[in-house]
Amino acid sequence: MRQKRTEPLPYNELDPWREVLVRGLRLQAAGAQREVEETKLTAMGLTQQAKVGSAGADLLSANLDAVHELLITSGLGKLCDGSFRSGDDPLVKSVAAAFQSTDAARIFSNANWLQVQLKGKGDKPIRTIGTVVRCLGGVSDSRREGPRGAQLKRYRWILPGEW
Repeated sequence: MRQKRTEPLPYNELDPWREVLVRGLRLQAAGAQREVEETKLTAMGLTQQAKVGSAGADLLSANLDAVHELLITSGLGKLCDGSFRSGDDPLVKSVAAAFQSTDAARIFSNANWLQVQLKGKGDKPIRTIGTVVRCLGGVSDSRREGPRGAQLKRYRWILPGEW
């Protein structure tokens, strides 16, 4: 049986591609837009390097810059600040909608190095966000708040590394 991870992975256990993605998302959460652009250039450089030295099938997996752009434009970095949010929070809805688009499905399916199998289509968009965060090495968590009979479920997502 697979054990659920309760702590995000440390940076030193991430592969270089995931490290670039997580660094960009953390910088986005901190509001450092110029540094986010630097990680975008790094992602583009790594993608070009992978395309030059690869053959056939590896070209499909060499789309780090497309994955980076999708994660940054969706606002995932702002969402993964460790605070609990309800499922109807506008930021949660916008990130889930960005991940459930056909372009996002195509980008994630071409990124076979990331191994994202999207879940939560339609009525459970929270599962989609949790799947992406866990594939990056982070954790997703939920808890119930409020009086019995009127409980609200709140969610949080934490990226790898230290805050």
